[in-house]
Amino acid sequence: MTNNTTTPLWQQAKQLLVAGHTSEAQVILQKILEQDSADAEAWHELGLLAVASNDLNRAFQMIANAVKNEPNNYLFHRNLGEISRRLGQLNQAILCGRAACQLAPNDWDAQYNLGLAYGDNLDYANAILHYRKAIKINPNQTQAWNNLGAVLEKKGDQAGALNAYEKATARNPQHAEAQNNQGSIYHQLGRLKEASASFEAAVLSRPEFIEAHYNLSLVKTYRADDPHIVSLQQAFANRHMLAPEVRVQCGFALGKALDDLGQFSASFEAYEDANRTQYALHPMDEKSSVALIDSVINTFTKDYFDQKKSDRLINTDKHSKTPIFIVGMPRSGTTLLEQILATLPGVYGAGELTDLHDAINQHLGVSARGFFTASVDQITKADLEKIAKNYIKRVWKLSPKSQFISDKMLANFIYIGLIYQMFPNAKIINAMRDPMDACFSCYSRFFNETMDFVYDQGTLGRYYQRYRRLMQHWREVLPEDFIIDLQYEDMVENVEAQARRVLDFIGLEWNPRCLEFYKNDRLVKTASISQVRKPVYKSSIARWKHFAQHLRPLYELVKAYRDPNDEIVFDVPSEAPDAFKLAVIPTPLPSTQSLVDQCIALQGKGEHASVLNLLDSKLNQLGTDAVAANLWHLHGISCYRLNQFEKARASYNKAVSAQPQFATAYNSLGFLLQDMGLMLEAEAAFERALTIAPDLAIARLNLGMAQLKLGNFADGWENYEARWIGSAESLMDTLNRPQCPMPQWNGEPDTALMSLLVITEQGFGDTFQFARYLPLLAERFKKVGFVCSEPTARLMEWSFAHQIALFTHLPLDYSPWDWQISLMSVPRALKTRVENIPSQTPYLSIPAPAKSHWFDRLNQVAPSQFKVGIAWAGRKAHQYDGRRSLNFEQLLPLLETPHVTWVSLQKWAPSDIQPIIPPHIDWIDWTGELIDFADTAALVSNLDLVISVDSSMIHLVGSVNQPIWMLNRFDSEWRWFDGKNESPWYPSLKIFNQPAFGDWASVLADAAQALHAIPKPKRSNRHAPKPITARQQPPTMEAPANIMSVSQALQIASQHQVAGELVQAEQLLQQVLKAEPRNVHALHLLGLVTYQAGQVSVALNLIRQALEYSPQEALFESNLAEMCRQQGLIEESVKRGQRAIEIDPSMASAYSNLGIALYDAKQFEQAALMHEKALSINPNLLHSLNNMGSIERANGDKVSAMHWYRKALNVNANYLESMTNLGAVLVEQELAEEAILYLMKVLESYPTSPEALCNLGLCYLTLDKLDQACSLLERSLQNRPNYPEAMVGLSRAFQELERCPEAISLLEKVLAIDPKKVEAWCQLGANQTEMGKSSLAREAFEQALAIDPKSVDALNGVAHLDVEAGEFERAKVLFAEAISIDPKNLAARFHLIQAEKVVQGDDSVNVLETMLSEEKTLSTDKKISLHYGLGKAYDDLKQYDQAFPHFLEGARLKRGQMQFSSDADANQTQGIIDWFTPERYASLSSGGFSDATPVFVLGMPRSGTTLTEQILASHPLVHGAGELKTLMEVMNVKQPSGQGIGFPTSLQYVTPETVSQWGQNYVSLLREHSDDALRITDKMPINYLALGMISLILPKATIIHVQRNPLDTCLSCFTCLFNRHQEATYNLSELGRHYVNYIRIMQHWRNILPAGRFLEVRYEDIVADTEVQARRLIEAAGLPWDAGCLDFHKNKRAIRTASVKQVRQPIYQSSLDRWKRYEKFLGPLLDEIAVIWTPESGWK
Repeated sequence: MTNNTTTPLWQQAKQLLVAGHTSEAQVILQKILEQDSADAEAWHELGLLAVASNDLNRAFQMIANAVKNEPNNYLFHRNLGEISRRLGQLNQAILCGRAACQLAPNDWDAQYNLGLAYGDNLDYANAILHYRKAIKINPNQTQAWNNLGAVLEKKGDQAGALNAYEKATARNPQHAEAQNNQGSIYHQLGRLKEASASFEAAVLSRPEFIEAHYNLSLVKTYRADDPHIVSLQQAFANRHMLAPEVRVQCGFALGKALDDLGQFSASFEAYEDANRTQYALHPMDEKSSVALIDSVINTFTKDYFDQKKSDRLINTDKHSKTPIFIVGMPRSGTTLLEQILATLPGVYGAGELTDLHDAINQHLGVSARGFFTASVDQITKADLEKIAKNYIKRVWKLSPKSQFISDKMLANFIYIGLIYQMFPNAKIINAMRDPMDACFSCYSRFFNETMDFVYDQGTLGRYYQRYRRLMQHWREVLPEDFIIDLQYEDMVENVEAQARRVLDFIGLEWNPRCLEFYKNDRLVKTASISQVRKPVYKSSIARWKHFAQHLRPLYELVKAYRDPNDEIVFDVPSEAPDAFKLAVIPTPLPSTQSLVDQCIALQGKGEHASVLNLLDSKLNQLGTDAVAANLWHLHGISCYRLNQFEKARASYNKAVSAQPQFATAYNSLGFLLQDMGLMLEAEAAFERALTIAPDLAIARLNLGMAQLKLGNFADGWENYEARWIGSAESLMDTLNRPQCPMPQWNGEPDTALMSLLVITEQGFGDTFQFARYLPLLAERFKKVGFVCSEPTARLMEWSFAHQIALFTHLPLDYSPWDWQISLMSVPRALKTRVENIPSQTPYLSIPAPAKSHWFDRLNQVAPSQFKVGIAWAGRKAHQYDGRRSLNFEQLLPLLETPHVTWVSLQKWAPSDIQPIIPPHIDWIDWTGELIDFADTAALVSNLDLVISVDSSMIHLVGSVNQPIWMLNRFDSEWRWFDGKNESPWYPSLKIFNQPAFGDWASVLADAAQALHAIPKPKRSNRHAPKPITARQQPPTMEAPANIMSVSQALQIASQHQVAGELVQAEQLLQQVLKAEPRNVHALHLLGLVTYQAGQVSVALNLIRQALEYSPQEALFESNLAEMCRQQGLIEESVKRGQRAIEIDPSMASAYSNLGIALYDAKQFEQAALMHEKALSINPNLLHSLNNMGSIERANGDKVSAMHWYRKALNVNANYLESMTNLGAVLVEQELAEEAILYLMKVLESYPTSPEALCNLGLCYLTLDKLDQACSLLERSLQNRPNYPEAMVGLSRAFQELERCPEAISLLEKVLAIDPKKVEAWCQLGANQTEMGKSSLAREAFEQALAIDPKSVDALNGVAHLDVEAGEFERAKVLFAEAISIDPKNLAARFHLIQAEKVVQGDDSVNVLETMLSEEKTLSTDKKISLHYGLGKAYDDLKQYDQAFPHFLEGARLKRGQMQFSSDADANQTQGIIDWFTPERYASLSSGGFSDATPVFVLGMPRSGTTLTEQILASHPLVHGAGELKTLMEVMNVKQPSGQGIGFPTSLQYVTPETVSQWGQNYVSLLREHSDDALRITDKMPINYLALGMISLILPKATIIHVQRNPLDTCLSCFTCLFNRHQEATYNLSELGRHYVNYIRIMQHWRNILPAGRFLEVRYEDIVADTEVQARRLIEAAGLPWDAGCLDFHKNKRAIRTASVKQVRQPIYQSSLDRWKRYEKFLGPLLDEIAVIWTPESGWK
């Protein structure tokens, strides 16, 4: 359809889009869609806007609607495809891309995007095809050439790739990626000059492209004047801003450059940073590595080789293909060795191959975490032959005419034992090198993540030890001449001698070409590319010694393997215990550059005085070059750090005088001038720095803060935005811009209908200062959220919960938010200026009960006193805490002020040493009771005055409008302006500024004088608290036998309690109670301590006693209520909880505790009321949010339960209880992928949680990861034996693994524990059904229904049994009943659709279509059922074009759950064909078990096998046993270890005796299905793979092969959702290849079995003339004809296949040629089977 985009609304939308007003445009587009929901263009534009805001899921939905409404618009298909690709939905992307290319074959973007999708899907052939089409359309589009090169390179076509890259760079020399890719291939080819030129071009085009910098560093040797070094140093200085992967490359590149220059310390710093970062990304599993080597040594013993001597392969042909294995450590000369060998004719250097590892592990079936050694004992000579043959086949594809191929996969040293057994003519060369040189060469190189051991000195050294240990083992157990050692140092010393030695070992004649190895232009892909392109050099020997002082950890690990005559002695200077000095290497006289390195190193350790000592005597001798300027700058920095400001200023001036363009020095000068109080000069210096270097973020930030301090808010706020990359915190990675998908709000208008998420940053004080803006934002936006820190959360709730939503972590779901902004960017967005600062206070609120609590406490201990809060130190991590904070001793003169009660506001960590308060000072310290800033705010609101240094306390007190005095440093923060003694931010603030830098004495004197001047009441008769002498000094006390007040003792006891130091806490509290036996706070706290210690009854009585003395303590009642609840005293718990809320109706935690108690009492409605009340007081109260979820879950509303659990996690993303509960509900809702995220997080903190282990196991069960599921469920049961949920879950896993007897045994145990567990009865029924025990299954389901008549699983189970029995009407009633109970139950709905034909107007279609709109909320299994259900429904309705896309999507999802390989399928088929030779068949034909009972019906699934069996089973002498696993079970060979080897691998054990035994065993098991039938059918279709073996083991058995039109067969398979197995049927191409394999093996059986050994029938013939074909079947089974066979549809036997419905009705022909309805969709299938059959010509 055509959309009218000329309407006024559309014109308005277009104008807004052009102007960039996307939010407003979005509103207009929504209005357009309200008027016309089919406006495809509007949907498309909304999708593009969603792409712009990175909301790809929303974009997909929008543009999918556009495609739906305008299916012939190529642009819509193209964009939908690209969005699908970005979402990882590659099949969808390819489908859309194909549609776009079909609609617009000449659209460059369509072809290019389709190439991208194919490339991401690893379909390189099609990717190349479409990139070439794009290039044909527009040859000048560089990106297509570049991508074509990348795909060709992945396919191994290096020449083609290079050609494409060269085309790209010829068209656009500034294309950095193409230049870099081109350079990489030049590098591998040894064309180093061209490589260097390409990398330099990449760097020039994109200076921030670190990968190109790194590659450039590999191909050049640096000189001091190389400008590239400066680029690397700048990048490294800002490495904290780089992604970790990029940071690694930067470090290695700079390390290499400085290494070349001989700046070894600075070089090592870069290497170390790179290694540390890479190791963090890819840590080594060293435990597994150790176990592997131990396993190899313990397996491959001398006894092993003696026992396996006869299995060793023998090769007498000295001209046969000979592998040369080069093993050893990386960087030990292996590439040089291979390069030498590869110069010889007949020798091909293959490089590092994984083929040996792959061949061994694939054949042995080794899992990703398993060891190949586990299967070594079972390896036969035949196994060795297969592995060797596979390896030779793989490797000699590289060079078929070569006799020798070298394999330089160094880690192959672990396989030397198998190499010895498999390749008798193999040559193994162990390349060796001085361990320090080899290991450090590894440490200074960047490898891929598979070399995870090289990035840490410890793991590297220990890996080397294991390598040497294993090589020594091989020398002890293998012949001496099997391995040759080649020392790199010997090779370098005399190349010819060592080359001759190696050639003699291999058996090659000498060729002098070996000595010109560097002229060989073969492709080299190792770290030694550059080295092997030049003659041998010796400079790399002992290179490590330049770095020795940093390498002691490595040296200690490998020194035992070094030359003892070259021992290194490390000296440890006393003044630097962590530094090592190499005694044997003299320190050179410092050059100016090395002086720079030394200064930087000293400054990094904070040794600024040492820098001055080093430089003072040398500075005047320096010139005016860049290095000299750098030294003056460094000198200035150290002077500044030592507070020698004038000297620093002189040095900075010298630096900028020497180098006037030295931007960093101007920045440092500005910073110094600012601290000297010279703000205008400082501003000028920062501006000068930015004139020189506009991108110098630190200077821009400093300028911004200077401008703010000077009152220039307009420019200041703009420049302050540089804090994200220019601040010290950003460089230390402690300040990062929030990563949110929404755009930042910068003050855009018209936001009344939008939402804004505000995110806190930096310190607590910043939160309090700028929280004033939150109400202003709430006026501008429909919804405002604020992400604050945990310690500030409660205060923010008190103040703003009525206006905004509060979080303590970034929300998991960003969809409700339109904009985001960081809190300190709000003034900029609102255009705050000095004159319009929002200064109305208070804007933080404190509830009356919280305030009155502290009012009463203060009045009890200090009635009528002048109460002053005091805080003298800030956060120690603050950059300038040393300047802003005081020592307590400095305060003492101020504290002597008479008639003042001092209230400490200084919070302590348990490890802090607290000051001793002189006894005559009236001092209160309740900080131990201040849990967060809300408590602190409530306390300070009752004080007469607060005095504090510049810390968060200033902002907290100012924001509640209490009087506050600030003791301020000379170099004050920007927010206090320049020299002001008052602040527009806080009207109640008075500032006492230092008159000179560091002058606290004047500040304190002025404050003391001002405090004296305040009129104060005379001291009352207040008695000082009784002192307590501690019997045992707690760790936080500095001196023994200190005297402390009761309040101090309570504070310290509380700290001990929080830290879990219960003994120390109890001792202090006992002392308090000895002095004051009725001290209720001591009794209460002691109750908590003893409860933690497990003394429950003592604890309860202590708190009860406290309440007797002080009955109005709501906190005591509430805590006692919770403790009673935990002990099962529910009645008292409820009573205590009710009393708590009577005392303090504002106490949220009391309501919450009461709600939890009522929940335990099963009073869900009352519990919910209590939690609602708690949340009205504190919307973010975790226990209430969590328990509301549990209440909804108990009421059966799982969606609401998830909502509440998510709300809790939005408040605290690490709240384990809600994570566990949410994970459990997500499992119940079959949302396994999401559940895993939460449950894994729980297990990180609580690894033995039975609930989390169980639920995680159920997740993996849902995802068909059965091994992981079993392991987790078994771990759950280890931690909680007889845990019913885990036992039922494990039984489900056993059922999926076809271990039904074990599952049934487990379920019987569950039901013995809990006979009313409905889930267990249902699972028991499912397992009995699986085993064909229908009557027992029905009994189990009926037991479940007797307990719970509304059990949907039980109703479905009985309905299934009715379907199997042909009772379709009764089944439909049961399915309908299940649906009425749970309308969204997809299982019932799906099976109801399968059980009856869907007709027009059927409600099921509408329901499924509605569910389709909610598809993204469904689990994968439900999505699969949904799509197959819709496919079947539309097929019934003859709406085939609608049906097949659903079959496709269902199959795609199902395929994603499968582990299937077409190659493995083909290999298995070929393996059976290879084994069943005519000779072997003949040799085994004399055996077998002569019994005519079995009748095998086999062929492809959905080919008529069920109908065939039903006809046979309608004969009175035949029992239809259905699809049996019996044949495969009897051919499973048990090993001594207990491990089974299944068919076809078990064929290797077949003997004539085996043949007879297998036949006898089969018949014995078959008879369990019927002991009197003359014939018993086995209708397992896949038995066709073993048709030859059936003929051998049961020579009298009847074998019937059923065949059907290939396309009808395959289509019927593809559109059927099988219960399990049939992995090949969920992808059309794979299905086609599988069908071809089936035809191949059936043809093989026709060729080698006696003619007529099996009967072949065609489904189409049965349909055309049933009686004729039925008579053939009965005759083949050796039975007399019975007319009942024609009434097969009346047979009531249970049928458990997908054809159950069809065989319950007479023969019909509607399924013939069904494929033609879907022909246009079957291209991939037709392509695959064209080799054997086509619709036009039939069979080939």
